[in-house]
Amino acid sequence: MNTLIIALINRLAAWLVGKAFFTKVLTAVSFLDGRMDLDGDGKKEAAFTELKNAGILFGTKQFNLAIELAVAILTRKKP
Repeated sequence: MNTLIIALINRLAAWLVGKAFFTKVLTAVSFLDGRMDLDGDGKKEAAFTELKNAGILFGTKQFNLAIELAVAILTRKKP
């Protein structure tokens, strides 16, 4: 069931924020997953900094939505 939900979230994210952008956000959030608690403003600031350093440009609403969807996927992947 989690695999189906993850696939649906991936498709929704690709449709709402763009596949290439979401892939980069998911990669950044996955990288930060083991290093810090991914709840609250800390995850957004850390992911924002990570993506900004990589030269990725984005809008605030697009970024926030992508972060939340990435965290939802990571939560589903954990046992």
